[in-house]
Amino acid sequence: MNSYSIVLLGILNIHAGLSEVFSSTEDLKEVVETENVLVGVLERYIRAEKQKIKMLESHVQNQKQEYQTAKQDIEKYVGNPINSFRLIKRLIVDWEHMEIIMGANISKEFLENITLHKQNLKFPKNEDLTGISVALLRLQSTYQINATSMADGILVDQQYNSTLSASDCYQIAREAFLEDEYQHSLLWLQLADIKLRKEPDDFLDQRDILEGLIYAAYEYGYVELAINYTKELLEIDPNHQEILENLALFTEFLKSGRNMSIIRRAITKDEKLSDQLCRNENITPLQFTSKLKCRYINNNNPFLLIAPFKVEQAYLNPEIIIVYDIITEKEIEIIKRLSVPKLERAQVYDPDGELINVSYRVSKSAWLTDDENTYVYAVSKRIADITALSMRTAEDLQILNYGIGGYFTNHWDYYEEELAERHEDGNRIATVLIYMSDVEQGGSTVFPRLKVAVRPKKGTALIWHNLNAYGEVIKETFHTACPVLVGSKWAANKWIHVAGQELLRPKLKNNVHNSHLDKMNIIVAAFLLSMLLNGGSSEVFTSIDDLKDVLEIENNMVGVATGIISLQLTYLINETSIINGQIGGKQYNLTLGGSDCYELGKEAYTSENYYRAFKWLEQANAMLKVKPDMYIDREDVLERLSIAAYRFGYTQSAVNYTQELLELSPTNEKALQNLAAYTEVLESGVQRVPFLLHSEKLLAMGAGCVSTAAGLGRTFGSEGDFGKTVVGGGFRVGAESFSRGVRSGFRKEVFSRSGRSLALVRAGGGAVAPLAGGGGALDASPLKPGPC
Repeated sequence: MNSYSIVLLGILNIHAGLSEVFSSTEDLKEVVETENVLVGVLERYIRAEKQKIKMLESHVQNQKQEYQTAKQDIEKYVGNPINSFRLIKRLIVDWEHMEIIMGANISKEFLENITLHKQNLKFPKNEDLTGISVALLRLQSTYQINATSMADGILVDQQYNSTLSASDCYQIAREAFLEDEYQHSLLWLQLADIKLRKEPDDFLDQRDILEGLIYAAYEYGYVELAINYTKELLEIDPNHQEILENLALFTEFLKSGRNMSIIRRAITKDEKLSDQLCRNENITPLQFTSKLKCRYINNNNPFLLIAPFKVEQAYLNPEIIIVYDIITEKEIEIIKRLSVPKLERAQVYDPDGELINVSYRVSKSAWLTDDENTYVYAVSKRIADITALSMRTAEDLQILNYGIGGYFTNHWDYYEEELAERHEDGNRIATVLIYMSDVEQGGSTVFPRLKVAVRPKKGTALIWHNLNAYGEVIKETFHTACPVLVGSKWAANKWIHVAGQELLRPKLKNNVHNSHLDKMNIIVAAFLLSMLLNGGSSEVFTSIDDLKDVLEIENNMVGVATGIISLQLTYLINETSIINGQIGGKQYNLTLGGSDCYELGKEAYTSENYYRAFKWLEQANAMLKVKPDMYIDREDVLERLSIAAYRFGYTQSAVNYTQELLELSPTNEKALQNLAAYTEVLESGVQRVPFLLHSEKLLAMGAGCVSTAAGLGRTFGSEGDFGKTVVGGGFRVGAESFSRGVRSGFRKEVFSRSGRSLALVRAGGGAVAPLAGGGGALDASPLKPGPC
């Protein structure tokens, strides 16, 4: 009950009992005493208001000092993760406390004014507080920063003038708990406990911390520690019935000798390497980096002959280069200014080609077209000069701004094959990543499979090819944008596509002639095959020997087959089109027969390109069914076809084609053994993982986002993940968390000053039990999977 209510009730009660007091002197004597009581009420009210004013004045003074510090260099201020976290927390958590304090004596006009400000100003939301808390946890994990150091403003051996209070630590612990990061939650709660014992906090109570410690310890498997914290809480509140029940439950569990089943996500080799590289550890050894060179590049461009680009090699094969001074300071400022109004959460393509938000890419992006501004066009023209590639089918310039903890986990930039085939401009042949800011700490681009790490340097560009000269994907380009630790990261991406490069080839390699020749090999091979299939003249056969040195192949037929398959990959041509002589949108006077398809399937199989092998052999089988070939045995085709299907993961197709083979040859022992093996795999329900090479791999996530979650925070669930709903200011855990016979519900009433009915309630067989004290039932929604 607030002070105003006390005063009003006091006055109402006095009037209720003192009607017509003027008619009696005795009653008037009592009125004198009444006046004294009223003075006492007013004195209590004044003390309460002074306490409110004192708290508000303290808050105002602190915020004024904070603002004076921030305005000296706002970008530098928000570039510090601790400052950013505290800023958002003040506007979400602390401001809510201020409104409660002011609520008893605040005019309607003032309340409306605050509401109006919230609508018109950039006011953070609860999701922002969650996001910045999760970002701090991600930074902890990637850069191996302990909670104490971070709370004291020490980030990777650098001391900053920013610290975290007890309530700040508690807030981070709460978010860690909701993300199922119980170890981090426990450590942050222990730190909050230490800080609160040293210095009281207006927004935090010892019981709040102890309640969190109980559940974090239990969930992490430290049952004995949970018992100790439960006992400590009972010393403060010995009659807390629910906590008493929890103590009995914990004790019973401990006596049973059962072990806690703690599930922790395994870290992949790529994730581990990426985190090490982000910390500048495990870099490529000196014996490799000593071979890297710096040089000037002009690509025989008249303009660049006067002012060539300065280039540094970051890796040799595949070649990754750093180009210096690719963009000017003025261009950076104009491009940033153009992009700021357009910035939105950066998205990735899903397997269906739809753009979606994901937890493993945390940044904001905008897109700028070449015709939007002359400076944007100038940057695109410069990219064309340095790459010697056409910008006709390049994507618009993507501008990226990474905030605190902003990152993009391991991924490839090229499209998965299915999406690439649907894209009218083909796959992404090259990536140009321009750094538009320096980053104080973090934010590197790392390639875990090459052990390469490149730090952002304002005005430089990182360039690599995603496809080789034959259009095959380069898997070693798997890369990560490391979390930004301190500072703000601005970058721009230009993705260049295959279409439009028919007469041009990448010139990033020293031997530019060979790059052009690689492209011509495909065209020449296709031409030779068409001539051979149509009974070409003796001049053509003679020319084969003459071309051996140029084509650099031991066997012409193998080379031709390889060329056709490479032609498919580069220009996204399916088997049916080539069989019918339709190449590049034109109709040619040539067709392929069953034996031709068989040879192409054999070559693809030899190259371990099982997807293309399956496709060509399937065509061969269909043709030979209709028109047998005296040189090809259909049994050979079916045998290779079934194995190619199995190798690619098409187990049912492998069964079908093996059965078809047995219809032709019922006693084929090898086919009988294979059929038994394929059938066993199908019946087991185990899905075959395709053995894939080259660009045939069907990637898991799609264009530019083929991802494996990396490190702490990378598995943090998206919206809708189980256990993410937050009610009020406390921890909340869904039913699945306590299916071991223990439940928790960090609810608003638990973390308010008026009630602390937090309980672990027995729930036989995982059923949802009502909370003691009328707290209602716990959330029993099913567990939902997080992102990859």
